[in-house]
Amino acid sequence: MTKKSNVEKIRTIKAKKVKIGTILQTRDEFFKGAKNYRKPGYEDKGNYRKAGVIDKNANDELALVKFVTNGYLVVENSNLRYRPYIETLNEESKPIRVSSKFIPTKKVLSKRQVKSIKNNCIENGFNSIVTKNKTKLKKLHYKK
Repeated sequence: MTKKSNVEKIRTIKAKKVKIGTILQTRDEFFKGAKNYRKPGYEDKGNYRKAGVIDKNANDELALVKFVTNGYLVVENSNLRYRPYIETLNEESKPIRVSSKFIPTKKVLSKRQVKSIKNNCIENGFNSIVTKNKTKLKKLHYKK
């Protein structure tokens, strides 16, 4: 096995960076709290769940919002269907990063769409969901 040079290491690190608004493909069981969940009818399919990156920190740890799997996801449409829960941890209770479980696609949300989704998750909705979402984002940005 050959050792990677410093230049190759830097290239692989830069390649894993993802912009806010990028859509990732994953599965439900890769999120925290759903480790043993298998969506009926999707057991043998690949990464069926699409999730949008709505925020990230300096370490490229991501905050995601899951989109609804019914139908085809059209990014140009302003009426995106999503769950108003912000997810920041994977099934191992570690921060979400781009990996083999969270694969970026070529589709990207516009800044307006990201802002509306984020505001809807933080400001609108039930009080308990809003407070959980706010604390998740604070933990994402202010880690010690």
